[in-house]
Amino acid sequence: MNLPGPLLKEIEEALQAAFPSKEELERMLRYECDIHLDAESNRYTLILFKVIQDFERLNKLTELIRGALKANPNNIKLNEVNKKIKAIYPINDNFILNSFNEELTPILEKINFGKIKVICYKVIPELSINLPDFEINDINSLKDLFYKYSDLLSDGTLPILKFVHFLACDKTLEQSTRQKLQNWVGNTVNEYKLKIPTFFESELPQVLQAYLLIIVKPEENNNYRLNAYLIPNEEDKDNIEPLDIELAKKGILCTFDKIQEKVPEFIKKSEKHIINNTTRPWELTIEFFLPIAHLNEKVEQWQYSYDDDLDDSLLGEKCRVVVRSSDRLQRGDWIRALRFGIDRLKNVRAELNDQIIQDKFVHLTELNSFNWKSLKNTLEKDKIGLKFSCPLPVSDEKYKELFKAILISGIPIAVWKRSSISNMNPIDEFNKFLNVNSLSDCSKLFNLLLEERKLAYQEAQCENYLGYHLGVLCEEPNLEEFPDLKAAIANL
Repeated sequence: MNLPGPLLKEIEEALQAAFPSKEELERMLRYECDIHLDAESNRYTLILFKVIQDFERLNKLTELIRGALKANPNNIKLNEVNKKIKAIYPINDNFILNSFNEELTPILEKINFGKIKVICYKVIPELSINLPDFEINDINSLKDLFYKYSDLLSDGTLPILKFVHFLACDKTLEQSTRQKLQNWVGNTVNEYKLKIPTFFESELPQVLQAYLLIIVKPEENNNYRLNAYLIPNEEDKDNIEPLDIELAKKGILCTFDKIQEKVPEFIKKSEKHIINNTTRPWELTIEFFLPIAHLNEKVEQWQYSYDDDLDDSLLGEKCRVVVRSSDRLQRGDWIRALRFGIDRLKNVRAELNDQIIQDKFVHLTELNSFNWKSLKNTLEKDKIGLKFSCPLPVSDEKYKELFKAILISGIPIAVWKRSSISNMNPIDEFNKFLNVNSLSDCSKLFNLLLEERKLAYQEAQCENYLGYHLGVLCEEPNLEEFPDLKAAIANL
């Protein structure tokens, strides 16, 4: 398709702005478009004109602009001409996508769209970088996505073929649905003589990360309202399961000491759902959202099961257990503060090392005389966490002030020791627990926490081990990444 002259001139100007020299242009073409620059002229504008002509003749101008944007994604002129080109090249020109509405759409409409989004990001890992503002929210936007990404991937396969093939490998889908997807891939590959995709289930992370969220809110007469939700797969941001649909909004009303009796039932429901929906091994993290007065509760030492003489394990032996704040869910200013805290954590992870960890964590060794407002101001400046190796304040007022400083400052991680341990250097122990590996990903931190607790519980004198005394508050994963959960919690 021939583009109008003024637009071709805009493309030339955009390329010249993004790659001011012949060498920079040559580098971009080689790395991003797999093209060797064959330049006969010494004038850079003529070289650009020839490159644009060649790509236009091959009907690959979109490939040229896409490659240029990969090399220089923030260039304003490149992004402007990219929008204009996409408006001119209609989606129906893509011969494979012509069958999207007729053949694929009826199949995809019956599949959980959260699962579809997860696979899109697996197939096109650079999607969030190259198209940060692009929303995959329905079948039409999905079709548009594969029009924008219509060039071969690094393994020589088409993105849409790889997407459908991987979806067909998902054993949680009905066999008839998987077969229809497989048939579409096979027919398309044969008709257009394309390379068969090789993106298999084995390329998924080996272990599925699931989260059981137990939300505890105080009510009148010393009662508490209890709600529970399951995130069956952290990769699927749209799939959230209330664990009792009839009680999802009202919740269960009980005294605090009765909450631990309800937890095993939530675990059983969670495990049943996970088993029925995946063949992968999984890890379950239990997150207790507790009011400020109970953030130091030893929830990890509650019983894992009841009415079962085959297993008398504690929660902390079987699951990764952390606490979060239920008060924060109702406080807009505390949510705002956490957003800043999460951003600080992300920035730190980009250049994580031992010295940065020391600098970004405040270590308290004495709590009875601390000033909570001063601590709050220190934490919210540039810190990501707090560790305190001394017992919590005996005074209820000092205890409340400590956790107020944590919550108002927005730091996402706090680790503390509930009581003194003889023959143990708390600084060394915390440094082993909070290290470059564990802080690079919350899942790794939770795994290390689980191992520390297992180590303690297996010993007769478990009180001599750090894992027995560890309290951990961690505000990850970020709930705002799960829109359905965020909406459900807001209505509690």
